[in-house]
Amino acid sequence: MLQIVVGNDSFTLADEEVKALETDMISVFEWIKNAIENKARKTVDFIITEKTDRQAKKVPKAEKLALIKDMDLPTVIEKNATFENETKSSGGK
Repeated sequence: MLQIVVGNDSFTLADEEVKALETDMISVFEWIKNAIENKARKTVDFIITEKTDRQAKKVPKAEKLALIKDMDLPTVIEKNATFENETKSSGGK
């Protein structure tokens, strides 16, 4: 059994699921870590490119993180709620 914990949330993979995954990857942990780090890198670069006049590939990681720290960024849940409210107020069109 493998338990994955992210903040207050978690999920568990059965031993058989881990066994199956290990036929396709060296380390389940490393795969998950790499997937999350790569997604974070891409999302940070997207935000820097969209919200600043900087070219993300030319900005050091620490500087990118400092820029994002001071930004007011809506979560996906907040964006979806705004979209739903706008759709309802326009009559669903």
